[in-house]
Amino acid sequence: MSITIRKMRLADVAAVYAIQAEAYVAAMIEAPSLIRDRWLSAPDTAWVAADAQGVCAYLVAYPSLRGSITRLGDTFALAQNSTCLYLHDLAIAQRASGQQLGTSLVTQALKYASDQQYLYSALVSVQDSHGFWQKLGYLEQHALSQDQLSCLHTYVGNATYFVKTL
Repeated sequence: MSITIRKMRLADVAAVYAIQAEAYVAAMIEAPSLIRDRWLSAPDTAWVAADAQGVCAYLVAYPSLRGSITRLGDTFALAQNSTCLYLHDLAIAQRASGQQLGTSLVTQALKYASDQQYLYSALVSVQDSHGFWQKLGYLEQHALSQDQLSCLHTYVGNATYFVKTL
């Protein structure tokens, strides 16, 4: 099966939402209008993987600063003088599982971050994905401000902030 990774388009929002609804627990699903608004704010940092049936995985990120966590359900707050690419949402459709699409999308994002000369990439790991991120070189960060801990706690379950030095 041939899969292509490309920049996300506005027309992909419905497919991204469907994959999100399939991949996440109900309390973590974000509205299509929020997905659209985020894409509009940072279109250069959103990618999809597509096969013959259409979009089968996605990664939405944005320029940020190390230690800055977006609350679940909030719009992206793009940082001036960004030093970090924040990976907000990565999900794979069940039909495409096992094809290393998560790794491929993250690799694409890290190439972008390197091209932009960012120093870091960061994310919030949810739904027992810690091992995946650790294999990609991300490290858990526990020294967070009260404000950032408050943001982290908007995520359901065992959410952990991770950072990778680029």
